[in-house]
Amino acid sequence: MHIRDYSFENMGLEHNPGLDAGELMRSWYADERRDFLSWVSRRGPPPLAHASQRAMAAKGVSERFTEAYGPADRALERLDALLPAHDPIATLATLVEQLRTEEIDFLEGGTEVHEFAGATFDRPAPRGAAWAASLAVAMRPQLFGLGAAPLALAGLMPRSVFRSEPEDPIPALLGSAVATAARWGQDDLETLHRGLEYGQECLAGRYASSHAPAAWTLLLGLGPLTRADLARGLKVTPRTASQIALALEQAGLIAPPTQERPLQPVMPRR
Repeated sequence: MHIRDYSFENMGLEHNPGLDAGELMRSWYADERRDFLSWVSRRGPPPLAHASQRAMAAKGVSERFTEAYGPADRALERLDALLPAHDPIATLATLVEQLRTEEIDFLEGGTEVHEFAGATFDRPAPRGAAWAASLAVAMRPQLFGLGAAPLALAGLMPRSVFRSEPEDPIPALLGSAVATAARWGQDDLETLHRGLEYGQECLAGRYASSHAPAAWTLLLGLGPLTRADLARGLKVTPRTASQIALALEQAGLIAPPTQERPLQPVMPRR
């Protein structure tokens, strides 16, 4: 999941997955994140499904089903019917056309006029399900020649392509979205590789728990975790998880922890 800084009100499934949002889903709520990971574990390619299952295991939750992801299921079924494909943008344009004409849930409204106490005012219409289309496309990296890559590009289907009158041609909007998503993906991969190399350097030649490298990888991918999260995610005992935390602290890979707070990974400065 790509998580970056975001405003408080732009949350949940229906957040704006467009050019200004570098993630697939954002939420403060554990249940919504659980539903998201559950869907990816069912519908994503094997590497993403495995990663989602590992994240749920670390948090001590099981997979569950919710009807909220119905639009994403429908978008994914339509996309799968178009694969394999040799032209990603043309394929996405075809998918957008199908969703615009045959799936009313995906259409973006303009503004609605409301009357209150004798006065009228305009407010945005309810958002469409662009988030579902973006999520569905992210689950098929082979569309972009990435095979079963263990990554998901975010923001591939912006809300702008589902407006009644798009400001630019839909292929141009899609091309811009894909280019931006690729840059975000490159940034994330560079950060991950830098973090992995840093961890190897800090742990090299040092007596440490044999699980320390795997724990560092888990912290890089999921962010701050408690000792209990580490124990569940790595399938080790609580005592071993505490030894891992000590080894990472001595290597300078996490901030000095307290018993009550999650372990905070310390990334190298650029």
